[in-house]
Amino acid sequence: MRMEYDAVVLTGASGAIGAYVLESLQSASYPKIFAVFSRPASLRRFIEKVGSSPRVTPIVADLRSDECLQVLREALSGRGRTAFIHAAADVSWTKSKAAISDLNVDGARRIATLASEGDARNALIMFSTAYAHRSNGVFLNPYEESKLCAENTVLETFADRLRIGILRPTLVVGASETGRITRFNGVYPLVRVIAFGELPCIVGDPDYAVDLIPVDWVADEALALLSRVDHEPGPIMVTLSAGDERVLLKDLVKLIRERVDHQFGQWGLPAPPPLSIIKRRQFDFLLRAAPSWNLEERFEQVRRISDLMAGYLNHVDDNTRIDCQNASRKAPRLGDYLPQTIDFWLNDHRERLAKAPTPSWAE
Repeated sequence: MRMEYDAVVLTGASGAIGAYVLESLQSASYPKIFAVFSRPASLRRFIEKVGSSPRVTPIVADLRSDECLQVLREALSGRGRTAFIHAAADVSWTKSKAAISDLNVDGARRIATLASEGDARNALIMFSTAYAHRSNGVFLNPYEESKLCAENTVLETFADRLRIGILRPTLVVGASETGRITRFNGVYPLVRVIAFGELPCIVGDPDYAVDLIPVDWVADEALALLSRVDHEPGPIMVTLSAGDERVLLKDLVKLIRERVDHQFGQWGLPAPPPLSIIKRRQFDFLLRAAPSWNLEERFEQVRRISDLMAGYLNHVDDNTRIDCQNASRKAPRLGDYLPQTIDFWLNDHRERLAKAPTPSWAE
């Protein structure tokens, strides 16, 4: 059931989730859709990849600055009752909290401020992350902490003025049927490391259960939540996770390797060297021995990339299952979407893979 809003405003329209939500909004025949892009270059890149639509009005506004509010007010003047879907975020796992708070925390506050203006009680659907609510209370990176701060800021300040829904997905990968996605974040650095043969090993727990969900399911749940906040008491919190469909890290690496070998075989390319998973205590031993083997640089790269991927390689003792909560339907089956997501990345990088030299460590 679709509610009667005069317009929908989507932030982060060029992001991995936002781009798919934008497609879903167009399919749902909303009368006015405003898509917010942070910079003119972001809009140009999006149009080059996806194209433009007469039903979508683009707005360039940087949510990291209070100046964006006036830009958005002018662009949205006279819009009527409006639903806001806030998908803009800095998803870096390596930046400091201070570096990402202007967008992740203050950007959410700015959008909520705009949504709360006027006489009509508008809706705000905001994307967060399931990892902001780990059972042990430990954040793996500033991104997770910033998203919890954003939730608290919006709920504490605007819950009485807005119809609020918060979506908390785990790690998002490509669409169920095609594997398509516009940004390669999250698990995709692992696909890259294996396909390019960049490292001899990664540091992680082979038995850690990785929680991956397809972007089309996430987008569908965003639109379903947009309908629910208009008819159910809120705020409404939805956690999206794979649940029983989680995959062990060692099995994920095996699957990626199988897809890499299959695609490379079809392209007539030599298979890249193998990748091992070693636990932290094993890596610490190798690191201590590295100077005598003249391997400091190589192991520093292993450490750096493993830390980059710490969100699913598990560098803390928390393998607690995250249950799917309050979603409108169950998560798709892992086998129905994961191979396609890997193949999509490989095909998108085919030319670069064909030109990649043999890694120095494997020579």
